Amino acid sequence: MAGSVDSLYKNTDILLIKTDTSGNEIWKKKIGLPNYDETAWCIKTSNDGKLLISGNRRLHNNQSTNGAFVIKADTSGAIIWEKYFPSNYGLAATGMVELGNGDIVALAGKGFGSTISRYELIKLDATGNILFDKVYGPMADRAEAYSLIQNQEGNLVAAGQIYYSANNSVNGLMYVFNQNGDSLFSREYAVQSGSQNYFRDLVQAPDKGYVFSGFISPLFANGGTGNQDIWLLKTDSTFCEAAFNCGYPTSIAEAECSLSPSKCEAGEMSVYPNPANTVVNFIFTHEVQGRKIKLYDAVGNLIYTCDASSKNLTLTTDNLTSGIYFYKAVTGDKISQNKVVIIK
Repeated sequence: MAGSVDSLYKNTDILLIKTDTSGNEIWKKKIGLPNYDETAWCIKTSNDGKLLISGNRRLHNNQSTNGAFVIKADTSGAIIWEKYFPSNYGLAATGMVELGNGDIVALAGKGFGSTISRYELIKLDATGNILFDKVYGPMADRAEAYSLIQNQEGNLVAAGQIYYSANNSVNGLMYVFNQNGDSLFSREYAVQSGSQNYFRDLVQAPDKGYVFSGFISPLFANGGTGNQDIWLLKTDSTFCEAAFNCGYPTSIAEAECSLSPSKCEAGEMSVYPNPANTVVNFIFTHEVQGRKIKLYDAVGNLIYTCDASSKNLTLTTDNLTSGIYFYKAVTGDKISQNKVVIIK
C-alpha cells in the first residue's frame, strides 16, 4: 500500500508498506527528497512483477512547483526510476494504466496558475522514457482528474471534474483517449446543474457501459437543496445516460461553401441520424468528383471506404457494432471530419 507521512511538518514523503495476506507488516519505507513533499495516490503491480507508483512532488509547501510524479520500484521498495512533471499549481497523477506492451499511462493535471488546470496524460515506456505529455480541454477553469481505466476497446477513459468560478459550480468530466493520446470524446455530467458534482472513480460494466461514482454537494445559492450525497451514474457504451437519447448532433457547415464551393474542404454536408441505428445518411450541398467517405473505429482503424461524389450517400450499419466511429469526407488533400455514434 502507498500513501504519505508528514515528518514534523518539515516535509511529506511517500509511505510504502508491505504486509502479508493477514495484514501483518513485513516492512515500511519512506520515499522522498529533503525539502520536497511527495505523496502517492496510486500503486499497481507491473507486468514484470515490479511496483508502479504515481502521485505528486513539489518543493516543500510550494504549490507553484507541484506536479505529477511516477515511480517504478522493485518489490523491496528500491527505486528503479522516477519521473517528475512540475507545473504551476499542477496536480497529482491520481490514475495509472499499464498497457499490454509495458508502456505506462498516467493521468494528472497540468497547472497554469492557482485557478487553472487541464487534464494531463503522460505516457512512458517501461524504462521511464517519456513518449508524450499532453493536455486537454479549454484554458478556462480548474479541471481535476481522478481515475483512469482501459476499456474493452483498448482506449483510455478518464473521470474527474471541472470547476466554474463564475457560479462556484462543479460538473463531472470524462474523456476518452486512444493509446496515442488523441482525445476521442469528452462530456460533462451533473445531477443538479449549478451545484458541485464530483467524479472520483469509474468502471466499465459487462454490457460495455460505464458506472461513475462520486458525490454531489448542493449549493443553496444556486437553488440546490439537501445534504451531500453519494452519486452513481450509469451510462451506455456511448456515454449516454440510460434515461436519455444523447443526440450527439453532428453537422459540418463551412461559412464560405455556399458562396464559393471551391473554398470548401470536401463540401458542406450534414450527417443524420446521429446516433444512428440501421443507416447513416451523408447529405452534401453539391457534387464533387472523386470525393470519398472513410469510416474509422474508435481506435483509429480504417474499416470502410466508399465513393461519395454524388450529393447523397446512405451507409448501412449491418456490419457495425454499437460505439463511436469517426468519418472523413476526403477530396484530394482536403478533409472534413467528425464523429457518428451507432446504437443498436
